[in-house]
Amino acid sequence: MARTLTVEGFGSNNSSGSLHTYNDVGIGVADQDRRVVVSVAFQDNGAATLDSATIGGVTADILIQAVHLGSTSAYIIAAVPFGTTATIIVNFSATQARGAIQAYRMIGYDQTPLDTGSDGTHASGVLDLDLDVSENGVAIATICSAGSGTTTWVGVTEDYDFDMNSNEFTSGGSVFPASAASPLTLNSTSSDTTPTHLVGASVSFRPITITRASTSAEIVQTTVDRSTYGSWSLVATYVAAGDATIDVIDLQSDFVYKFFWSDIQSATDQVHFWIRTSTDNGISWDAAGSDYAWSNHTVTLATSPGHVVQGDNSDSQIEVVGDSNEGHHLGNGANEDTVWEFTLFNPSGTEYTKLKWEGFFTDQFTNVLVHSIGAGVRLSAADVTGVRFLMESGNIASGTLKVYAIKA
Repeated sequence: MARTLTVEGFGSNNSSGSLHTYNDVGIGVADQDRRVVVSVAFQDNGAATLDSATIGGVTADILIQAVHLGSTSAYIIAAVPFGTTATIIVNFSATQARGAIQAYRMIGYDQTPLDTGSDGTHASGVLDLDLDVSENGVAIATICSAGSGTTTWVGVTEDYDFDMNSNEFTSGGSVFPASAASPLTLNSTSSDTTPTHLVGASVSFRPITITRASTSAEIVQTTVDRSTYGSWSLVATYVAAGDATIDVIDLQSDFVYKFFWSDIQSATDQVHFWIRTSTDNGISWDAAGSDYAWSNHTVTLATSPGHVVQGDNSDSQIEVVGDSNEGHHLGNGANEDTVWEFTLFNPSGTEYTKLKWEGFFTDQFTNVLVHSIGAGVRLSAADVTGVRFLMESGNIASGTLKVYAIKA
């Protein structure tokens, strides 16, 4: 996947208060790997620090902030995979009279900064924001000033220069270094050489390689602000096409998720259907021998139904269908596709993550129709942020997964 950093929506606010809200800020095309980086510039007569922030209802990390007298410059970041606009809220330690934000859409860079820089002691309107950069990385810088005029940048290309309120302005820019530098010379020069206050911040990110679980997976656009989901809302669609796994990441606390699989079929005959979880947003997946407990109950559709009850209280995966010794299996023949509905409760809550499911499939051995119900749990309290669907062996040949969410 290509690495990108694009300039998106801008917002300004001249209402006095410690909490400032920006509605419908553009954050670019939705993507499961999207990180939204926002520059924050605020000004008043007295100093204030940025205490907290959210982007689209997701708690943002404060990457860096710098304060000089009554001006504050900061950067925040959050994983926001859904929607093309977001409500951005910033909360300060004291009342701020005015401010502005600039959003960036970032994909393919580590969300943990490589380096940060700041300067609040200007000399004749010049700020030194030097910082280390990596080869093929990215760096951004911003300033906030109580002074007149414009900004000239060295080291970055200007992305915005905005007068917030008659001689109180913010400016910023970005750069994509082709080679590493320790440090990169990065400074801003204000045309007003004696501003009342002036402060700047900078941050750099290293490149990373993103390997998608499914090359055919696609995020469905939605204009619903995820933080206010009061009814079931479609947030993503994945279309399997010979994929080893289908991974759903960026799961959040205080939500219930529904996963609807239709026409799913394994590439390999006579296999079990599994689920695993991740606590680091898909970087690794829990697969130790005692990570999960599960049970399932299958009933054949017949005049005299037969049934199989199975389970395990110490396993390396959640078995949706089958176990290692007996039970029903999925197949890859004609009419052996299957449908499932899974419910996942508050996955990012720091407690055991619980799932339940119901499905309908054709048993590979007996060629009879089978109804199945089951439940599974991750056997340790953790902040689960990802769910992986996979077959016991081989790929998921086909099938469509629809993901819905509702605020718990």
